[in-house]
Parts: sequence; structure tokens; C-alpha cells
Amino acid sequence: MIRWGSVEQAKGFLRPGQAGEVEATTPKNMRVTHYEVVQGPTMLDSSRAMQTAVIQYVFEESQIVKEMMNRQTWEYDQKSERWFLVTPLPAF
Repeated sequence: MIRWGSVEQAKGFLRPGQAGEVEATTPKNMRVTHYEVVQGPTMLDSSRAMQTAVIQYVFEESQIVKEMMNRQTWEYDQKSERWFLVTPLPAF
């Protein structure tokens, strides 16, 4: 569902108003190098789904690739006819 190289791009999957919360917690010198859904998406009900993804990322100064598992909950908004990420973006 989500493919991104920077957190700026990922903020587009958050609800309006939620994206501002990301600024203080995300390093500017980090970028995502790989994203793979490894489980799901599994529907929780008619408008919510859950999936697990593996995210690889690198900090520009060290160039060491790190990896994390990320469990995500997504919610479908009928009005805008699109999916939004409900869980916060991961802390890198």
C-alpha cells in the first residue's frame, strides 16, 4: 500500500492534521531504502485493515542499512474514497 523513499512522501498517507506530528520525531538525514508487505492486508472490519511491513532505512552520514518490522492499521474514509494510515509513522 505504501511506497516511499522519504518521510515527506509518507505523510501523504496520514489524515490531514496528523502529518504535523511527524516533524519532531523524524530525522531529516534518513531515507527509506526498501519497503515490503510481509503479512496482510487483513480486513478487521468493513473499513479497517491491518498489515505488517518490513522497512529498511539508512542514515546518510553512516550509510548503514537498518531494518524494522512495522505493524500498520489502515482506515478507509468513505467521504474522500481513500485509505489513511491510522498508526503513527515508525520512530527511526
